[in-house]
Amino acid sequence: MKTGRLTENADNSGSGTLNNYHIKTLMLWVCELKTRSWWTDSFSFTTICADLLRLLSQWLNQGYCPHYFIAGCNLLDHYDRTNQILAAEQLSGIDQREVIEWFIGDYLQKCCQRCPLNILQLFDDVGTCEQLQTAVSALVDYRLRTVLYDSWLAFISAMVDMSTSLSYTTNTPRGSLSVRSYFCGSKN
Repeated sequence: MKTGRLTENADNSGSGTLNNYHIKTLMLWVCELKTRSWWTDSFSFTTICADLLRLLSQWLNQGYCPHYFIAGCNLLDHYDRTNQILAAEQLSGIDQREVIEWFIGDYLQKCCQRCPLNILQLFDDVGTCEQLQTAVSALVDYRLRTVLYDSWLAFISAMVDMSTSLSYTTNTPRGSLSVRSYFCGSKN
């Protein structure tokens, strides 16, 4: 949605038709209204995504996005009708093939940025479903093996940043206030 310039924060200009809340609202409604079999029978992630985009296109054409929590509230009331119709036209033409192309060309490339070369090379020649499945499986296996370590690194980095920040913002002698003691409400 952001790369298609359909959300407000796609280019930070505020000119988009949709925002993340519209997408979340769509998901809430679809989770409630669609049966379990819609999600699971002959499951295809890309087909589900294309169906969701078509539903969003219908809402935009109608100029009505029902608020999930407030009955009768239209989340599209204050948006320009012309932009809604243009966005609806963009979304209505998206099919499963385009979702697949986006998934491979944009999303997977971002996921692969920190992968080792042997995994990246699997995506160089993806011509069949089997080759794609092999490449994605290798990516998922790699991420599953490294996610705990990556999370630990992020946690340590945040803790160091917070400790540094706390030491500069308090009047206590350096080192007397730690992240842990700050959150526990007591000083060392």
